[in-house]
Amino acid sequence: MQWNKFMLNTAYNTISGLLLANYRQLDQKAVKELAYGVCAEVQAVASAEGVRIPDSFIEENHNLVITLGDGKTSMCQDLEAGRTTENEWFAGSVAALGRKHDIPTPICRTLSLLVQAKEAISFMALA
Repeated sequence: MQWNKFMLNTAYNTISGLLLANYRQLDQKAVKELAYGVCAEVQAVASAEGVRIPDSFIEENHNLVITLGDGKTSMCQDLEAGRTTENEWFAGSVAALGRKHDIPTPICRTLSLLVQAKEAISFMALA
């Protein structure tokens, strides 16, 4: 697994999807704080899996994301279109690894549940 890419996707795909925000719109204090919390949880489960993700990657990821302009993540596009997302592979995986290693992952668990609820609401609206 490419853990840094996984960390970036888990944080920014999930948050942008829930906010239906493009990359530029993610450049705000609240998003950065939330994304850093997600990244800390990813680091913790990665460590339990024997992988160290340097702290510097968190800031580098944020700085990269906010330069991508008006583009949108795949999860944002999926939620806008009423499609199933990759949530189970991102925040859902972090929550599952947290359970496996007895590591609390409250942010990823909450975000995963929110995406599940948003998907369900979208599917109801399309029915």
